[in-house]
Amino acid sequence: MFKSTFMTGRNGMEEPTSLPCQIILLKGDVSNRNLFSMKTTKSSKIMSIAAAAFFLAILVGEAAAATMFDAGIPTNWTHIGGRAGSGFGAAMPNGDVQASPEGGGYGYVTTAGALSVGNNQCGGISLGLGVSPENFGCEKNGSLLQSSAFSASKGDDLQFYFNYITSDGANFSDYAWVRLINTATNDLTLLFTARTTAGDNTVPGSGMPGIDPNVTIGATPIQSGSGTSEWETKEGTGGGPKWHGLDTYSGLCYDQGCGLTGWIQANYEFVEDGAYIIEFGVVNWGDTRYDSGLAFDAITLNGRDLVSVPEPVSLALFALGLAGLAALRRRA
Repeated sequence: MFKSTFMTGRNGMEEPTSLPCQIILLKGDVSNRNLFSMKTTKSSKIMSIAAAAFFLAILVGEAAAATMFDAGIPTNWTHIGGRAGSGFGAAMPNGDVQASPEGGGYGYVTTAGALSVGNNQCGGISLGLGVSPENFGCEKNGSLLQSSAFSASKGDDLQFYFNYITSDGANFSDYAWVRLINTATNDLTLLFTARTTAGDNTVPGSGMPGIDPNVTIGATPIQSGSGTSEWETKEGTGGGPKWHGLDTYSGLCYDQGCGLTGWIQANYEFVEDGAYIIEFGVVNWGDTRYDSGLAFDAITLNGRDLVSVPEPVSLALFALGLAGLAALRRRA
């Protein structure tokens, strides 16, 4: 009798009261596990996607490092002083200006096509030197290019290559520069200036402000170009540099001092944390004839291509996102 009742109870509609309780507890256990698993899985997936995106950005930056300007000047860089499509650009090796040690293309600024302040005026794009002590000449027209902002810390190492090219000389010697701008304080750090004098180094430029003591740079004697020295030149003047950035003055030379430096590497160690912009500039001195230009390449921060270094806002947003994901995971 007891056996029959047990079997009926086990297979029939009336189950022992303990079994539903076990089922409910089992369901509750599975539900809680699933809920935790869903939250954990969702958080993990978001973290994985964020990490993958971050490392993908690094890989893309590393891929671009070998050919920094092959695709042109970065679209978030700012040019001032030239007419549309002139005064700056990116170029492949041509004439006397071949590839930098990095290889591939390079960026440049030039006075060719740069806007003039007027024949009887001085100023515009310049370092603000004004009229020379001999009252002979001043800045007439120029072009500058500024990078987008990037973050740097004290002790970080900035490196770049430059090549100063000029068809001018004597009392009309043009000049170029590279400097850093602190975006928070607007403090300026002069990394180098280039200006020619016959038989002397072009950096620091003759009659120019001194460069920052934390800059390391090699000797920069001017080299003759492969062009002519027959037009409006004095006897003994070297050949003018051939380069498309000089436009109609390519291959020409006005007087002693024309030529090019070749590719020179400069190094700078940051002395404080901050957000910075690097600026490249060149100006015509005394008149707007016989152009000059500055080519640059391989700009790196701690060995990493500057184009791939995150902007300050991007770094802040990424850090904020990681903090939010960490909080979500803790709640889960």
